[in-house]
Amino acid sequence: MRPVMVFSLAFLASNATAFTGCAAIDEDQGVIGDPSDPQTDEALTEVPGLRNTVIIVHGCSPPPGNEQADLALTDELRAYFLAHGYDDSEVIKYVNAGAECDSTLTQADQLAALVLEHSDGQGQKVDLVAHSMGSLTARLVVQRYPTRIDDFISIAGANHGTATAVAGVASQLLYGAPAYQGMKEMFVPYACAGQTVEAADVQLQLNGCLTLLGRSVARDETPGSVDYLTIRNLLDEIIQPVTSTCLNQARQNDCSDQAVNKAVIVPADICPDGTPCPAHLSLLWNPGVMQMVYNFASAAN
Repeated sequence: MRPVMVFSLAFLASNATAFTGCAAIDEDQGVIGDPSDPQTDEALTEVPGLRNTVIIVHGCSPPPGNEQADLALTDELRAYFLAHGYDDSEVIKYVNAGAECDSTLTQADQLAALVLEHSDGQGQKVDLVAHSMGSLTARLVVQRYPTRIDDFISIAGANHGTATAVAGVASQLLYGAPAYQGMKEMFVPYACAGQTVEAADVQLQLNGCLTLLGRSVARDETPGSVDYLTIRNLLDEIIQPVTSTCLNQARQNDCSDQAVNKAVIVPADICPDGTPCPAHLSLLWNPGVMQMVYNFASAAN
């Protein structure tokens, strides 16, 4: 039954202009095309140098799903790393131990403990691969411990919120706080101080304040010496506007930093369990996207 809720969120996404008032997406900014037929180099089979532990961070599963089920959608991505030289202990998954879709601040505390366990702040660092809301959780950890992180990769990340997260209000009423607090922190997109439906100004903490004309509150969206990559799907029904994923924005919907921000076109697909999946999730097992993620994380810096 889970896809029913997923596609109800997709319906909200299709009407996202009613919530955002954002400018139209510029689809000519760094579009790679359909990565199902990879246009990048062949995936590396030898991982050079000191290998980082890769931590995969899940997003927010809408009811009646759960985060363990969300993590199962990253099985193919994890298998891709293992097939190309990583050991089983070097690719691990973070899973929220609290309320469903808990606050990103709460989840960041949990993820930070995992990062500290697998890094020493010197030679041994970790790579964070985050999906959807998990990008906010992971970026909070990067902000706290930039010397512990080598690579940050955001797959369809809600880095500047999303209009479809309006569903968090009803979800929390149904399941009770603090469930779906993390979803509420993502609405409205591009929120400045006090503008989200949740008291915590997570977006402000990470992004400062962006308007359609520029930046009114300064913030470094890519702090430290971390290497950053964002992958946005131009067909994404859940992250609205899809430009939310981009980092180093000078104004709303700015994806001009093409060294960091990559666009792909991945249509809706069939989930591993045989049910329909939206394009937002289908990105996770797309061969070209998995190759991009692997190549970025495994490359010598």
